[in-house]
Amino acid sequence: MTDSPSSRWRDPALRTVWKQRYDQGYFETAGGGLRLEFVRRAEIEKLILEFATGHPALSKSQVRRFFQHCRWIEHQLKSHSRTWAQLQPEIHRLDRVAADAAAKPKIPESFHEFVEWNVQACRSESDFVDGFLPHFEAVLGFGANQLKDEGR
Repeated sequence: MTDSPSSRWRDPALRTVWKQRYDQGYFETAGGGLRLEFVRRAEIEKLILEFATGHPALSKSQVRRFFQHCRWIEHQLKSHSRTWAQLQPEIHRLDRVAADAAAKPKIPESFHEFVEWNVQACRSESDFVDGFLPHFEAVLGFGANQLKDEGR
């Protein structure tokens, strides 16, 4: 039996739902606002539970490492130190680092796919700053009590 990505999720149906959301984009088509499912507690907590119960379980320090890299990219954009075009390789670096961490295995495959799908969904600076970052902030914030400290 092959070990497909969906078989590495505790809840394969949840994987399908989130994959479809990322494929549809972060923003409402009529008004352009961020779609609520990317920041609403009920949806985010299901995703966090998947990360927290994966093998290996995602730790707070692992998720913070990825988030801090995103904050660095945001700072570069807001300070006009580098352009979106110059920073796109840094965004794609997140996927490479997540793939490596999942292969070792230091993070669950579900979190690797979370990173991969968000990198793919970031087609513009607005996607990154106004879509991915608030979504990732919700994961970090709502995950504070669900994710364990490393080594515990």
